[in-house]
This record gives sequence, structure tokens and C-alpha cells, in this order.
Amino acid sequence: MMHSTLILCALSTLVLGFLPNVFATVAEEDVPAVVQNMRDINKGFRTLRRQIDDTDQKDENLKLIAQIRADLVAASKEEPLKTPELPASERDAFLKGYRQLMDSVLAEMDKLKAAVSAGNNAEAKSLLRQINELKKQGHGKYQKEE
Repeated sequence: MMHSTLILCALSTLVLGFLPNVFATVAEEDVPAVVQNMRDINKGFRTLRRQIDDTDQKDENLKLIAQIRADLVAASKEEPLKTPELPASERDAFLKGYRQLMDSVLAEMDKLKAAVSAGNNAEAKSLLRQINELKKQGHGKYQKEE
């Protein structure tokens, strides 16, 4: 009796341990590509801001910058979720503005890469602040209100 109770408890724990992963996987599949790219970008920037002062993290920071840049390029090819809500006559200008802003961020990312490569952490921190301002500007204009 005790043996079967232990087995039942072990199986229950095992099954319950897998359930959140199953639901998380299903939920992630429903996320639009632009949203997932933006989440990845934000995660990369959070990590980068925490370790930008650490010269020992230079190689890791350069890898993060490359990954963030790749995610930015992917996101710039997508449409913001707000796009379908706009009148058709405004969509082209809206998308043009979105892509121009993303191009500006990409240009700042190139400067950030150069600053990190050169070991200029003060310049890198300044560029991160500038990129964050562009992010705020973009989110204010292009992010769908929930």
C-alpha cells in the first residue's frame, strides 16, 4: 500500500511538472512573430544594460548585439499589430515610418557594436540610452494598446 502511494505521488509530481511546459509551448506558438522578436530584443537589451560596464563581458556583449540586431531586422520586416486597426489610406505611411525608425535603431546598433569593440564603455552606455529613447518613441507610436 505504501509502495503504491509513493509511486502515485511520484507520477503525479512528474505529470504536474510537465504541464506548465506544455501550456507554455502552446501559448508561445500563438504569439505573432513581431511580438516574439520584440520580446527577444527587450531581453537582450536588459542583459546588455546589466553587463555593459564589465570589460570581461566584451565578447558576450558583441554576441548579444549581433543577436539583438538580427531580431531587429526580423521585426522590421513584420508589421506592427496596430497596422490592421488603421484605415487603409494610412497604412503605407505608418509602415514607412515604422521601418524608418527601425533603420534608425539598426544604425545606432552599428555604432554600439563599434563602441563595444573599441572598449569605449561610456560611449556604449550613451548609445544604449539613445536606443532606449528610440524604443520609447516607437512603442508610443507603433505599439498596439492593450
